[in-house]
Amino acid sequence: MTFTSTPLSTLDVAGNDASVPLTTAQRLLWLGQKLSPDSPLYNMAFLFELGGEIDERHFQAAFETLVQRCDALQLGVHELEGVPFQRKLVDLDCTVSFLDFSGYLEPAGEVRRWAEARVQNLLDLSGKLFDTALIRLGPEKFVWYFNQHHLITDMEGLRLVFQRLGDLYARSLAGTLADSPTFPAYLGAAQPPQKPRSLKYWQTQLAESSAQPVALYQKISESVSARTRRVCCELGPERTAALKELAVTSEAVALTPRLSLFNLVAGLLLAYLHRVSDQREIGLLTPAHGRVTSDAKETVGLFVELFPLLAEVEPSETFATLLARVSESAGKLLRHAQPGLSELAAPPNVNVVLNFIHSRLPDFAGMPVRSEWIHAGAGDPRHHLRLQVHDLDDTGSLQLHFDFNEDLFDRALQDRAPSHFLALVDAVIADRQQAITAVDIVGEEERSRLLNLGHSAPHESTERSVVELFEAQVEKTPDAIALICNSQSLTYRQLNTQANQLAHYLKEQGVTTECPVGICLRRSPETLIAIFAVLKAGGAYV
Repeated sequence: MTFTSTPLSTLDVAGNDASVPLTTAQRLLWLGQKLSPDSPLYNMAFLFELGGEIDERHFQAAFETLVQRCDALQLGVHELEGVPFQRKLVDLDCTVSFLDFSGYLEPAGEVRRWAEARVQNLLDLSGKLFDTALIRLGPEKFVWYFNQHHLITDMEGLRLVFQRLGDLYARSLAGTLADSPTFPAYLGAAQPPQKPRSLKYWQTQLAESSAQPVALYQKISESVSARTRRVCCELGPERTAALKELAVTSEAVALTPRLSLFNLVAGLLLAYLHRVSDQREIGLLTPAHGRVTSDAKETVGLFVELFPLLAEVEPSETFATLLARVSESAGKLLRHAQPGLSELAAPPNVNVVLNFIHSRLPDFAGMPVRSEWIHAGAGDPRHHLRLQVHDLDDTGSLQLHFDFNEDLFDRALQDRAPSHFLALVDAVIADRQQAITAVDIVGEEERSRLLNLGHSAPHESTERSVVELFEAQVEKTPDAIALICNSQSLTYRQLNTQANQLAHYLKEQGVTTECPVGICLRRSPETLIAIFAVLKAGGAYV
């Protein structure tokens, strides 16, 4: 059943032909979409379950009014000689599709499958940059599907859209829709001038930064696709409460409890990145809200920009000492994260993003709401890991969404990785004074499974050499863990690759059959790499 809305050609579109340049935030997303034109990597889709009866005609009227009064929802992006500009679209179709899933045996599951397929649809940058439907699940139970391209929204903008649609729906029911307030305009909104001090700060940070891409689980690549898989877990009320208490009583403390909690989560993520990469120089990107004026705080649109948070993790680092430095660095980030400076601030090789979302969703015209973020299965290929942290429904339990690039991480590793992060969460709650490297992030069950993986088959013939047996195992289980040393681990493929590289070098240096090669190393992964390299080159290690 579908109702047709009135096209937006009835609006006052004075100045509609004017083309306005994209903001810095928009331009970076536009470029990312141009580089991955066939991927829905910037689709932001949600299902909002509404606990009450929805009148379809009033919902349509409310949504149409929302679009009319939020110019960001009317925007399309056009190119003039390869340069992107944005402007309002004329005759924009505001029709809400009304669907009925109440006849399915499991309506909630069916609508989720529908949404996961629907979110794959690409949004034409020059056309309407949103997609919407209202779906009946049963008596007094509806779901609103809303998908926006990131070019015209961020999470706070989404919260404003949801809040205003609920208000407009209530007004439509009451017959006062025409009296609803106007909203600040996004198109061409004035931005405060950039502060020279902040520009100099980021220029200095960038010049002094030596952060390299984080080799997550020893995996790194300069060329990956946008294919991304989201693995979700929930901290639970007890862990969340403990973290909130720790945030305001520890070295993570900041001006507000929310900022303190951000500092704590950022410190935990940096500790995790250090543990799974064994790198000392660690960097991540994190959004700054960009709403620095009172009007901007009430404006639907894209304001967030990504800024770097960098840290050096010392060998004997404790959670407490790391949190103190993170708190200091985060304070400087917030002071200098001025709109328009992100493209000058971020080192080009930072490949991890922390998206800590402070927004909370209100009810919908007095109805309870439960939200679900529908992942499009894609993400910016420059970001190998994105961690989304939020409690949009204000349940008291933080949600963790790990977005893994699928070209780098196999499914088994994706499923295991969140438990490694949670081990650090539990450790900091128990004792923030302990050394980060002292925490055992691999549980006993996982350790036993990994170490025994691939070793249950009958023994190979002893007539084969050690190198042949090892390479046969590489063929069988290339992604199984071959060794673990402190926080470092190598798969059979990684161990074999590094041994081959060293073996080629040894051959170039004259190592031949039974040639003795001295190895002087401590007990380490490098020792085993060197042993296999010597054997592969035909020599004998001493």
